[in-house]
Amino acid sequence: MKVKVKAVIFDFGHVLTLPPRPENVAWLRERCGLDEEEYARAFDELRPELDRGAMPLGEYWTLMARRGGRRASSQLLRTLGERDLGAWTLPNRAVFRWAEELRRGGWATAILSNMPPEFISLLAEHFPEASRFSPAVFSCHVGMIKPEPGIFRHCLQLLGLAAAETLFLDDMPVNVAAARGLGLHALEFHCVEAAGRELAAGFQLPELVPAEPADEPAGVKG
Repeated sequence: MKVKVKAVIFDFGHVLTLPPRPENVAWLRERCGLDEEEYARAFDELRPELDRGAMPLGEYWTLMARRGGRRASSQLLRTLGERDLGAWTLPNRAVFRWAEELRRGGWATAILSNMPPEFISLLAEHFPEASRFSPAVFSCHVGMIKPEPGIFRHCLQLLGLAAAETLFLDDMPVNVAAARGLGLHALEFHCVEAAGRELAAGFQLPELVPAEPADEPAGVKG
C-alpha cells in the first residue's frame, strides 16, 4: 500500500537546485591548490561550521586555501566566495514545479537545508518561489545542521505534524538515515527521473516529471 503524507520537506542544494557544475568546483579547488580528494575532505571537515553560521565565508575560504598551502588575498577570498555561492543558483525547475502542484493539492511544503548565512540574500533574487515554502528552516538561522536530530524536530514542530506524516528528500545518505531514524519517511534524491519512479511506487502524491529541455538553466557564467 502506498504511503500517505501531509507534507514534503525539501533539501535545498541538489534537490531544489541542480548540483554545481564540475568546472565550477574545479576552479575553486584549483585556486586552493587542492586535488579532488583533498578538496572533498576539507569541504566535509570545514563546511559544517560555515553552514551552522559559526564561521564567516571569508574564514572558510582562508582555511580551504591553507589546506592547499596557499595564502589567499582579500580579492581572491571575495571571488572564491562569490563563485561558491553562485554555483548553488541553478534551480531544479521540475522540483519547484512539483512543489507548486503539491501546494495546490493541499500538501504542505517545507525547506530544511544546511546553508551559510551569506547565501540567504541570494534566495529572493534567484529563487522567489522559495517564499512559498513554509516553514523554511536554514541551519545558519537555528545553529543546528543536518544530520543533527534537533533540526529535524524543529522543522516538524513548525509544521505541526508528526514525523510519520512527512516525507523528506535529501541527496545525502547520512541525512536520509537520520530522518528515518526519527520516524520521517525519507528518500535519497539524486535525479528527477529516479526520484519520480520511487515516489510513484511508494507514495500517494502527484507525479514528479522531468522538466522540458527549454526549462533547464543555461548555467552560471564567470
